Amino acid sequence: MMVTTILNLPTELILRTCQYMNDPKAIAAVARTCRMFRQIATPLLYRSIKLTNCQSAYACCQTLAADSNQILAGYVISFEIGAFIMFNFTSQHHILFRRWLVWSIERMANLRNFACRLHGSFGPDMCFALSKRTSLMSLDISLPESDQPQYQEPPHKKWSHSALQPRFPRLLHFGFADVDETLSNRTLSPKYHQFVRHMLTSHRHSLRSIHIPCWIGREYCKLLIPPTLRLNVLHSLTIRASAINLHMLTQMPHVKVLSIPMYEYRGLGGGGAVGIGDVSIPENVFPELETYNGPCRYFEYFVRGRSIKRVQFDGSKDGFEEESVYAVNNQAVPSWDDVDDAIQLLRKSNATVVHLSFYVKSMWFSDLYKDAIRRMYFLESLSISLREDPKDINRLEILGKKFFSRLPFLHTFLLSDEPFFGYKGSRFSFANDLKLQRACLAKWNKRRPSLVKVSFTAFPSFVHLFSIEEVFI
Repeated sequence: MMVTTILNLPTELILRTCQYMNDPKAIAAVARTCRMFRQIATPLLYRSIKLTNCQSAYACCQTLAADSNQILAGYVISFEIGAFIMFNFTSQHHILFRRWLVWSIERMANLRNFACRLHGSFGPDMCFALSKRTSLMSLDISLPESDQPQYQEPPHKKWSHSALQPRFPRLLHFGFADVDETLSNRTLSPKYHQFVRHMLTSHRHSLRSIHIPCWIGREYCKLLIPPTLRLNVLHSLTIRASAINLHMLTQMPHVKVLSIPMYEYRGLGGGGAVGIGDVSIPENVFPELETYNGPCRYFEYFVRGRSIKRVQFDGSKDGFEEESVYAVNNQAVPSWDDVDDAIQLLRKSNATVVHLSFYVKSMWFSDLYKDAIRRMYFLESLSISLREDPKDINRLEILGKKFFSRLPFLHTFLLSDEPFFGYKGSRFSFANDLKLQRACLAKWNKRRPSLVKVSFTAFPSFVHLFSIEEVFI
């Protein structure tokens, strides 16, 4: 009788199994099992690289640069270096790291997404290496404060003159955000000012997403974006509120996703928030706007006359990666009244909202079925992030009768205690109380059987997906 082992399985089946592994450590463990598994798992391991500390970044770039056959770098499709600080690095370490990084980029023949957020790291050498990647679709970089980036090798003839004029025929996203969000009203050096203008102008027919950094003010924004430029295919725009000007908005007629950073709401950025100020946003600007990510207090400028379908208020978009969103001394945390005022604007408009996500300091569950949310008939998904433990846990069970029963299309209800955890160091009092959660679900399912995803906490080990009959933990 023939014995069947995992090695007898078709390669495609093993590959398909490995593709479900989201943890690089797990994929690396599979690659170390045997030669066959190494051939299958190695391309998956290097397909998407995200480096979050200086040790891993140094080792990874060294490995990719030292590969004489250039096989490993050829597997890379997405490459991202975070905005970490390079501790204990000497000048020689910095020079070697930059050299290996440039060599690695030159070998990434299939690179589509590139992000390097190390402060002021982008330069002509890196740009020249990227210019050979015609498959590049997304570019996120941090521009230096001066014309010469730190630790860049002496200028070379092949990239010293024309390196900062690349053309990427498939480029869809361009961002040049800065690490330090507290700085405002800065300007780029002349060389990189021209570089940004070149990127916007040369790729105006392909760019679908632009991220304008938070330190660019309104007046400089007018200089940076050419007045004759028209971005007709732009789909998503990220910009600080106080940089918005009417002429710029008319240059982007088809924007569907607008994101306004939270830092101005928190009072940061050069001594306080300037905001939109006296800029009047007419209804014919962004007529196709469908998604708004930003503070409640700016929502009134964009809700009138637009068919908004997805709304994410006050930091709920990015999972609270910014510590200052839920800092202990943060006094700008929106209250339920702020959120309710914005929701009332939605109700009075013609918007058919299908996704609503917001962050508040505290609220009562009873507020949900007393206010405007329950009138959003077509709502499909609701996410709530709280900084304080809900005050009326006993009201959680009756949401099915008084709230969910009025929302026939709702299939997702998520509670997040991530800001509460950052503020208090603990989860909701009922986060681990499965008895209470099951009791809630039993009553909720009677009123809303279409509810298929429910979460009572943001902690990954306790995110629960519920169906009518089963509980997956």
